[in-house]
Amino acid sequence: MMGVISETVSNAAVKDLVETCVVLNVLSESDLAQLGLQGDVLSAPNLRCAEQKLIDVWQWIDAHSQEQGLGLQVGSVVNASAKGLLASWVSQASNLGEALNIFRNNIALMNPSESWEVRNDGDCCILEFHLSKDKGYPLMAVERSMTALVVWGRILCGVSFQLTGAKFEFSRPDYAYLYGSIFGENIEFESPENQLILPNSVLDLPVVSGNEFLKGMMAEAAGEVQRSLNLKSSLKVRVLSEIRKVVESGGDLSVEHVCDVLSLSRQTLFRRLKEEGCDFRGLADQFRKEYALVLLQSAHSNITSVGMTLGYKDSSSFTKAFKRWYGVTPKAYMEHYNP
Repeated sequence: MMGVISETVSNAAVKDLVETCVVLNVLSESDLAQLGLQGDVLSAPNLRCAEQKLIDVWQWIDAHSQEQGLGLQVGSVVNASAKGLLASWVSQASNLGEALNIFRNNIALMNPSESWEVRNDGDCCILEFHLSKDKGYPLMAVERSMTALVVWGRILCGVSFQLTGAKFEFSRPDYAYLYGSIFGENIEFESPENQLILPNSVLDLPVVSGNEFLKGMMAEAAGEVQRSLNLKSSLKVRVLSEIRKVVESGGDLSVEHVCDVLSLSRQTLFRRLKEEGCDFRGLADQFRKEYALVLLQSAHSNITSVGMTLGYKDSSSFTKAFKRWYGVTPKAYMEHYNP
């Protein structure tokens, strides 16, 4: 099921981006034809399409548009015609805090490569944004998502609340002056994380369109989609996938590398894995244990090369680990497997 989680997004997410860029004169009909998005390709907002289609649109815009701050502009436009299941569900929440929880806990309905972490810090609420870095999304996609969260929040509660601060991982752009109208005056660039900082009181603001009955209906509909597509992705699965990629490619496996690919801080990675009842070291050990058998059963394998592939400095370290896993040495296993 991992392929479904990592490779599809909602039609609404692509439709929203495309239609907004058409309105902003960033995409033309000929552009849409080249991208394979002409006609009624995205007419069913509750269906899904390949995530690569969304990435292709972002990369096209990034390569062909000279408009400064385009990510901010796209995020500031609310396109009611592209409102998908998640946005409809969020719109029925009782207050902004509940809307935020629905959104971040079910963001895989829209795009599983995005995630938001929420934590309290005194009188402030810190919203930490992550977008998978190995997918090819340009910087403007980050700007768009962070802008959209602020703009949507203000629309939902009908109040132009102000942020306490905002932080961005990237360097200060030439158009940084455009950030003020959205994020306020307290803005920091080249930060370790992308963050929006709000007063806790903002979370209590009522959502003007909130409706308990409709919220229940949306929750049931979302549940059906999640069950059919297995969109309840766990961090454990994602981490194991990255461990596999690194080890199978012969790279150097490290926590730092996995954190970078998943756009998570080390602290966040460890905390979320703990919540799922596991840890990074254990997952790496689990994969090496299983992959060791695959390698040892290969016709051209030898103990030294298998140990090196798995990231061990020498064959004795690998032998010690293998005996811990299976109670026998890799040599004894190979003699038994290939007598």
